[in-house]
Amino acid sequence: IEVNNDNKTKYIEKIIEDKIINNNNEEIENIQSGFRSIIGKRKIEILYSSSEIKNIINGKEKIDIKDWKNNTSYCDKYEKQFNMFFNTISRWSNEKQQKLLKFVTGSSQVPINGFIDYKNRGGLFKLHFIDYEKNRLPSSHTCTNHLDIPCYKTCEEFDQQLSYAIECNEFGFR
Repeated sequence: IEVNNDNKTKYIEKIIEDKIINNNNEEIENIQSGFRSIIGKRKIEILYSSSEIKNIINGKEKIDIKDWKNNTSYCDKYEKQFNMFFNTISRWSNEKQQKLLKFVTGSSQVPINGFIDYKNRGGLFKLHFIDYEKNRLPSSHTCTNHLDIPCYKTCEEFDQQLSYAIECNEFGFR
């Protein structure tokens, strides 16, 4: 079957299924078996719902802006820009906030205990404001959860430039 825009998602799903799942069936079954031998399937079902287990393993999908703001480090002299940054992203959809989070941390989901957990995962989320350069976009360092961001003059500039940076993060299929 020829791959085109209409079937590219299905193609990618099949490749993932083949490369990750089918090629690792034995290993996945061994992990499940080992896990069940220690904890027991029935105990898991009693203690946790499937969504709770998903959150423990993957992290939370819903982003709490207040938690994010409280667990972000920055230089105090940039308090105005810090507040403009959070005022801007607080108006975004959760999906767009997840894109920003992925741009900076490499993951679109928040650890189960919130943003404080980044302290043990490369360091707290950090905003590093740099001198204003009109055409410069934000850049990130995912290993250290660090966002370099120009000191844009308005919330509109923050919105426009951040949006552009996170939307251009993916250069493959859409």
